[in-house]
Amino acid sequence: MTKSPEDLIARALVPYGDRPDAVQVARLVDDLLTAGLQTGYKRHAVPEAEQSHALKAAVQEWCDLVRTGPRSETGNPNWDFARALARNLQRLVAALPQQQPAVSP
Repeated sequence: MTKSPEDLIARALVPYGDRPDAVQVARLVDDLLTAGLQTGYKRHAVPEAEQSHALKAAVQEWCDLVRTGPRSETGNPNWDFARALARNLQRLVAALPQQQPAVSP
């Protein structure tokens, strides 16, 4: 089953009290990491000169998040990491140029 970035973002950005159990959080983190990697690769389809500052910043922030991994003072580092990944993925998706639908002859 394909999980869209938007679906993953929605799952991670629920109210804090509605967070899933630890196993579901681990799966969500894995799915978010995969979606972020796939979305980040789409950046390469955009010529360097046309990449916005927002896109470059979102990619850099993604790399920083992945490099540092889960860190939190709340006692729920994986859940906080999932939410941070989701917020960044949201910015990354928004910063990518929207593809125009193909026009049929």
